[in-house]
Amino acid sequence: MHHAMSHLPFQPVDHQRVDLTEDFDLRYWTTEFACTPLQLITALQSVGVIAVDVGSYFADRRSAVPSH
Repeated sequence: MHHAMSHLPFQPVDHQRVDLTEDFDLRYWTTEFACTPLQLITALQSVGVIAVDVGSYFADRRSAVPSH
């Protein structure tokens, strides 16, 4: 599976599950989802650790924000 951020020097062991065990995991996922650590933690609490679900969580919120 190709990931948009695959050029990053750090990669998670499992691209399907968001695991924040290591600092580089946090950096990877906040870059992948273009969010802050707090936003990522909020998403994980809301939808769980499956990366596709977390991606949908952010996509839904971005599409709900009115553009100026």
